[in-house]
Amino acid sequence: TNTGEMVQLTDGRTMDAGWAVWCEYRLRGIFNHLSALNQARGEVYYFQDEGLFCSDVTGPDRVGLGNRQVLNLPGRIPVGQTGFSPDGRHFAFIHADAQAFRKAMADREALTNMGMWFWGRDHNAWRNSLPTTIGLVDTETGQYSEVVALDYHVHHVFFMDNERLLVNHPKDDSGMWSVRIDGTDLRPLRPRDEHGAICHQVITSNGIFYEANLWADNVRSVWFGRYDPETGSHEEVGLPGMDYVHTGLDPEGRFLFFENMGDTHELLSAHFPRDPDRFRLNLLRRLSPIPFGQRYHAHPFLSPDRGQMFFTE
Repeated sequence: TNTGEMVQLTDGRTMDAGWAVWCEYRLRGIFNHLSALNQARGEVYYFQDEGLFCSDVTGPDRVGLGNRQVLNLPGRIPVGQTGFSPDGRHFAFIHADAQAFRKAMADREALTNMGMWFWGRDHNAWRNSLPTTIGLVDTETGQYSEVVALDYHVHHVFFMDNERLLVNHPKDDSGMWSVRIDGTDLRPLRPRDEHGAICHQVITSNGIFYEANLWADNVRSVWFGRYDPETGSHEEVGLPGMDYVHTGLDPEGRFLFFENMGDTHELLSAHFPRDPDRFRLNLLRRLSPIPFGQRYHAHPFLSPDRGQMFFTE
């Protein structure tokens, strides 16, 4: 950060390393989007071929050093977003049988090219046919343990705290659920209701913020919500005129903002959500249009001091 010098941390060589459902097919290198930064230990974990690896990022004299394999995963493939516990002690990730996953992706790609694949009809059925496992690595000892084996595909795993995971999605639907890192106390969090189901969420010190979507007569309605993990209660406010939304992350859970990918692509903030007379949406920034798919999601977030907002475009 002092000189602007860039250092390559890995020499990844995986032949097909794309996160195929949500990113690009047929990439080479390390598995795309599946790396995570352990801020407590100054390390980044990443996947290459059939292994989980670690690289040190603690300073100019250490960056890229200590590049080592943490875990061997013969016959398995990482398939979802990963995360570290706040104390840096544990790393959670999702994996599947490599042969079964690649066959399922090839079938899906072929049907898409033939005009026989439709998201609204086929995606959940595809997920339901593909078993996955949520695994846990102790970053101090390197020991691996299985949190839970599922008979369907999940996309994301986050840490709510040092002992509990949040997972997207439940079987058959969008949404979120939680489980302890020892595999016990699996519970749904704000399941589908009259406002639809949760698609994305962020974890803050003031609860879990999210957007919920409901499709009716081919029209999407969107609600902005806050879930209290302590009480299980939630509150929501409607977002008029929205399309496909990603909730923004304020670490303190005070500033409400989000990306909206509709006819116009924009960053918006919400103000006075509890007061119908004063509630308003402010345009923060107009973004470039997204030509297709999900390649340029904004996923906006604030810096730790809440002084700057970061996004992709």
